[in-house]
Amino acid sequence: AVAGGEALKRLIEQRTHDEPDHGEGGNSEKGLLRRVNSYEEFADLEGVGAESSGKDLHGAGNVIGNLPPKGSPETVREGKLAVMINNELVMCNVALTKEMLMLGLPGAKSRVRADSIPLHEVVRCQRNTRDSCVFQIQTVHEGFNSGMTYEISAPSEDVDGWVHDIRTLAAICYAAKNGWVVKTQVRVGAFYQSTPCQAFVAFLICVNFFIVALDAQLQPAEDSSLYATMDKLDIMFLVVFTVELSINLFSNWFRPFWRDGWNVFDFFVVLVSILSELISDFDVPGMTVLRTTRAFRIMRLAGKLKSLKRIISALTSSIIPVANAFLILLTAGCIFCVLGVEFFGAKSEVSFGTFARSAWTLWNVLAFGSWDDETLPVFRKEDGTIDFWILIYIVCLVFVMLWVLLQVVVALLLDNFVQSKARSDAEDELEKLKEAEVEGGTPLQPLLRDFVLTFDTQEQLKRGIKKLFVVLDVGGQGYLDYQKMHLGLKKLNTDVRIVISEEDWTEITVHHTLSNALGEMNLPQFEKMMMGQIKSYIQRGLTDIMAMNQHRIENHAMLAGLRVLMLPKGDEGAQEELIGDLEKKMDELEEALS
Repeated sequence: AVAGGEALKRLIEQRTHDEPDHGEGGNSEKGLLRRVNSYEEFADLEGVGAESSGKDLHGAGNVIGNLPPKGSPETVREGKLAVMINNELVMCNVALTKEMLMLGLPGAKSRVRADSIPLHEVVRCQRNTRDSCVFQIQTVHEGFNSGMTYEISAPSEDVDGWVHDIRTLAAICYAAKNGWVVKTQVRVGAFYQSTPCQAFVAFLICVNFFIVALDAQLQPAEDSSLYATMDKLDIMFLVVFTVELSINLFSNWFRPFWRDGWNVFDFFVVLVSILSELISDFDVPGMTVLRTTRAFRIMRLAGKLKSLKRIISALTSSIIPVANAFLILLTAGCIFCVLGVEFFGAKSEVSFGTFARSAWTLWNVLAFGSWDDETLPVFRKEDGTIDFWILIYIVCLVFVMLWVLLQVVVALLLDNFVQSKARSDAEDELEKLKEAEVEGGTPLQPLLRDFVLTFDTQEQLKRGIKKLFVVLDVGGQGYLDYQKMHLGLKKLNTDVRIVISEEDWTEITVHHTLSNALGEMNLPQFEKMMMGQIKSYIQRGLTDIMAMNQHRIENHAMLAGLRVLMLPKGDEGAQEELIGDLEKKMDELEEALS
């Protein structure tokens, strides 16, 4: 038998004996071999969809997905097992991770993921009462697998290990997904991220900063009632911010909290404030420095308001690319300091006696100050003549440091800031485009978006559609119906789970013109359906982008031209209408350019 084990042979013989033979597609051992071999013709689809994973724009990745590589650290157990699909045993690679049981596409060499079972949705995992080498996995009815029961055959010495590992990990995943702590975290997180809560926290930060500034202005005496009032207010705000930080830490525990730089900044500011308050009664050196961290609480406001957060993020991302220019500027300054010591150290000990004094003198000059003494005037006091060496030194210093290098630093900083701002604006426009897609698109929208972003050529696209058909065609029967599409689409690796209804199926099949009388769709019909859906998706996207770029005449004209080219043949009326609109936009563009 394919598995090469006695257990699989007994299971095949038992099912062949218990159930009638259905001819060529029956449950005999020969039928099993034929079914496995029928999948081998799709071996060329291995890895399709992963060719362009490096150019992924917003997490499209591989739509279908693959099993983890052999020997991967994330794999708890793996092997080639026999899985019951449509009353037939098929061989496939099976991989068990800490969160999911993955089933490969039937075939001895295939690593394409055909199905997966989230372990937190496993209701029961036990041996088959009819054959001890077979174990069953029952899934929750409303879940990812819609209550399906999986029968898997393994060698007799491995069955207990598979059952034990699946049960153990399923219990852990269920507790992690459905425990009261997780549910409380979700509720608390939704409350904390709500607009009213964030606005209230931002208001408290502003009030606290006003009180800190007022305390710095009034400077109350330690024995006065105003000092005691200010101290109590500071403790009150510290308690409030500690509670707010605790709520944030609890709702985003653990990695989501520490991956956010603003959360780390909040944690540091609050922690230092708590330490300064705890040791305030002790005579500890450096207490004044710790208390100054109160002034930095206002910076937490940038993490609460999106507009301020965007500006600060753009500035911080611009600093790193400018570091090289800063290094060149620093190097040039050091060279001028050394030259000042060599040329003028004997004339002015105060200004150029050492490297540090020379650096301080040049800093004053660049800051539009003057020398520390009057020993280096450009005009000599005795006869009023010009000391050209001093003049040349100052002119070179100002020209190189202020007119050239400093302008380069500012230009680089501004350029990187503008680029960072443009990236942020592009992300916002992408979110708006996604919202427009959800409002006017079809249930296949997430799949279509990933397909458009993943495949470069039409040949890759066709192979990807073929691979998708094979994955959705559970059992390899050569057709897709509503039930297979409904169960298979929601298991794809898309950012939004795809769930279609019977009305959606009617629309997808163009009122059943792309299926037979039984509602079954073969591969050519599926390819035609997918190509039509992708073309419609691109047309809708162009329309949405045109609406977003109405103020940009050149973009509007270009997108309108693309829409004309994508119209189906025979739609002359729509083509003439769009061509007229395109000519109008081009006239407006020429007028604006003139």
